[in-house]
Amino acid sequence: MAIPIVLKTGDEEVQLAQGVSTCFVIAKGGVYRRRETELFSSCTPATAIPQALKEQEVYLHLNEGFPQMPVADLQKVAGFFLEVFNVYKSEAIVILVRNKQTGAIEIICPKQYITVWKTGNSYSSGSMSVKYDMPEIDHDKYTYFGDIHSHCDFSAYASGTDTHDEEYRDGVHMVLGKITQTERDFHCELPGNAMNFY
Repeated sequence: MAIPIVLKTGDEEVQLAQGVSTCFVIAKGGVYRRRETELFSSCTPATAIPQALKEQEVYLHLNEGFPQMPVADLQKVAGFFLEVFNVYKSEAIVILVRNKQTGAIEIICPKQYITVWKTGNSYSSGSMSVKYDMPEIDHDKYTYFGDIHSHCDFSAYASGTDTHDEEYRDGVHMVLGKITQTERDFHCELPGNAMNFY
């Protein structure tokens, strides 16, 4: 006989149905085994997965109509990143949104900040991370799609900061590195539901 599985959503103790002596309880702390006998009532951490549960595949499927970004738009973004680096020696970022009416990807350049310091009578700037204001997105017209940011002359990869920032922001996250070189470096990740898919 399969053991019942109960989802705990309230503060009260899980009660067993008539004629049932054991159930599994899924709660905030994990999976527990709840048991009633003639002598005691108990609830202890489950040491095994309930046999009634089936295996679940981890997946992220791209839905039909998942948009593609034109190469010409990527080239424009790369040109913007190169200009920012040449002038400010800093990383830069653009936000990508999907136009719900046309299905096309549109580029938003948010307000960004760089680090500036004074040496004698001159000022220098540069930043190996990018700080910016997340733009307001009209969700009736657009869906957040992702972002692209530069790693200046460094390789393209997801840094610890990048991974943390992306954990709960589903979308395409791209990094463009070695932007002053002929052959640039490119890295892309697709976090979905707090898990990263490459």
